[in-house]
Amino acid sequence: MSEKEKEMREMVETLRKLPDHAQEKIGYMIEGAALVSGAHEDEPKKDGGAA
Repeated sequence: MSEKEKEMREMVETLRKLPDHAQEKIGYMIEGAALVSGAHEDEPKKDGGAA
């Protein structure tokens, strides 16, 4: 198991110890971050610079 997988497993175990309402709020934050990062991936690349 890689170091990254170990860290992920530890994080999930820690999250499971939290109260249900905290787990729910963290889940919403993760989903929102995934939506935002996915939206940025779908945008066409900009050349940069002023218009």
